[in-house]
Amino acid sequence: MSDHTNRSTSPPSAADARWRGSVAHELNNVLGVIRGNTDLILEAPGDRRLVSTCAQDILAACEALTQLSWRLQVTGGRVLLHPRPVELSAWVRELHTRAGHMDLGPVDIHLAPGCPTTAELDGTQLGTAILHLIADSRLCGASKARVQIGGSAHHIDILVEDDRRHPPHLSGLRTELTLAAVQSIVRDMAGQATLQQPDPLRSQVRIRLPVAGRPDPLPEVIVSGPPRRVLIVDDEESVGRTVARLLDRAGCHVETYTDPIEALERVRTDPDAFDLALVDVMMPLLTGPELLAALRRFGIRLPVVFMTGAAPAETEVLDARAVLSKPFSKSQLLEALSLEETGKPLTA
Repeated sequence: MSDHTNRSTSPPSAADARWRGSVAHELNNVLGVIRGNTDLILEAPGDRRLVSTCAQDILAACEALTQLSWRLQVTGGRVLLHPRPVELSAWVRELHTRAGHMDLGPVDIHLAPGCPTTAELDGTQLGTAILHLIADSRLCGASKARVQIGGSAHHIDILVEDDRRHPPHLSGLRTELTLAAVQSIVRDMAGQATLQQPDPLRSQVRIRLPVAGRPDPLPEVIVSGPPRRVLIVDDEESVGRTVARLLDRAGCHVETYTDPIEALERVRTDPDAFDLALVDVMMPLLTGPELLAALRRFGIRLPVVFMTGAAPAETEVLDARAVLSKPFSKSQLLEALSLEETGKPLTA
């Protein structure tokens, strides 16, 4: 974390607190939920129903911090992603070496025929998380482990598979948290990871990552006037719910989606249903930039504001109306959407 320490003589205020790096997506979502719901509680302390629901979301966000702290342990405390072109054959050799140092027993790691030779990823951090996953499966009775790396010109597919002597019982909190850590690391690299169990004696984690991590520049969006009908797309339900509450109190009509593909279909069905889309950058299935690019391919000129837990420097290529860095305050949200606290348009 020393790379991101504040270099000024005075520490940043709590209002300016923001995490960056590989855990930024999850940490800033949690901070965003806490901050947004706190704003609402302070704004309407007499609304008991609102205060109750906001307090429940704050408690759930605090519980999520337990998983995030484990994520740091799984990755050895690294909080900064270093995506770069990685030669996959060299990465396989590195995984073999590290598996031996961790005394994981027999681990078969190989490249499938037709696999790309290079991919843009943080091989050290992803490899650490995968090896921790294998180590946890050993504790749950796994006797062998296999890591197969394949893919196409556009995607890298990684299969982590184990064989067990007995059908697995409850995996335990440690394994669940390790899987959550793998999923969030993969999500930070615009990929997805899923757990499968083909039969009682075998479990699989399937990982899909893009070969190139940064999208092409997107077309310019022409924007006019403050929005009244807002589409929110964020795979974290609590984040979408919090932002929806803030915009609802500002006089907006809001629809919220956790599935970007469903949101895309909603807009395709009725392109004039919304004035603006508020979209998370890091999501499974479709990232925010990919969703925006899909809208443009269909000829839909809906203005987009991105929400991201990434460092601002990493979002400069995103061609949108604005980029909100999580966690953001209610005033920052309304300013990005050209709204006043009362829900009326900002005057020039």
